[in-house]
Amino acid sequence: MSTNFEEKTIQALILSIAIGLAFIFSQTTLSEYFLQITALCIILYILLEAFSKKIKIIPQQKLIASFIIFTFVAYLIIFSTGSLFSPVFFLVYFLLFGVAFVFGPYMAIIVSVVSIVIFLATPKKELLIETLQILSIVLIAPLSFLFAKFYEKSKEEETKVAFLKKEEQLLTKEVIEQEKTVREWTSTNFKERLIKIWENLDKLARQKEINSFQRQKITEISNQLSGLLKSAQMLEKRISK
Repeated sequence: MSTNFEEKTIQALILSIAIGLAFIFSQTTLSEYFLQITALCIILYILLEAFSKKIKIIPQQKLIASFIIFTFVAYLIIFSTGSLFSPVFFLVYFLLFGVAFVFGPYMAIIVSVVSIVIFLATPKKELLIETLQILSIVLIAPLSFLFAKFYEKSKEEETKVAFLKKEEQLLTKEVIEQEKTVREWTSTNFKERLIKIWENLDKLARQKEINSFQRQKITEISNQLSGLLKSAQMLEKRISK
């Protein structure tokens, strides 16, 4: 739990830094080179994709790294083309949904708050339009949160179903093995020993030294063994079905 919290905190910090750097670049002389910076980020993404298999990057980590690069580029373009008045301001909405699905529902709220704070720091031009744009982020953030929550819940259900199916397969395999063991035991070892005991009792009952009472008891035991043998044969047939 603590490790997961630390991981999420680091991710939130990195995303916030990426958005902050994009804003700083757009407000300095570096904004003149935003196309070159964007191209450099794209090259970095291509290199990440190309070498991810060679350096054995976990797919989830690669996705997170790629999304951080995309976040930086998207915000750099937005800040460099008018901030709240940017024609590509709608990218913020897609980013919030993407952040919610990739990093978790609560991360979308954090990114939306960071975005609003930075957008409020931009020079004021038209209060009405700026207010509407800020409000749009406020409205989109809870939606992305809810959608990501539903997604997480569905993933948990899928994981549970997959686990139950695996358990079912293991139990089925175990039952089959147990049936095989019982079938082998009843058809060979158990059956042979019963027949052997039954035959020995039958021979013993024919001995002249045995009195009538002993012969009667031996016959009763022999009959019980005969019944047990029949039960074993019936059990074997049931298992074989």
